Amino acid sequence: MTNLGNWCIITVYFLKIKQNFWERKGIKESEIKYIWNKYYKNDKNHQRNVVSTGLGLSIVKQILELHSYEYGVNSIYKQGTTFYFKIKI
Repeated sequence: MTNLGNWCIITVYFLKIKQNFWERKGIKESEIKYIWNKYYKNDKNHQRNVVSTGLGLSIVKQILELHSYEYGVNSIYKQGTTFYFKIKI
C-alpha cells in the first residue's frame, strides 16, 4: 500500500502455489482486455476440484467504477500479474 496524501494505491500480486512452489502465471497480452468481463476465465483447462464463476474481477470493476477509482493490471505472461487500484482515504 502506498499512501499519497488523501489517496492510497493498493497493489495485489497474483501468484499460484503449485506443488509447494510459487508459480508465476501471468496473463497473455491478448487476453488482458477480457479479464474484467463477466464469466471470463483465463485458465481454459477444466479441473473438477476448482470451482470458479468468473465473476470476481467483473464485480471488483463495477465497485471501483461506482466510486470513480482508478484501477488496472500489469502482466507478463509466465512471469506474473499485478492488479492495482487507487482509492481516496
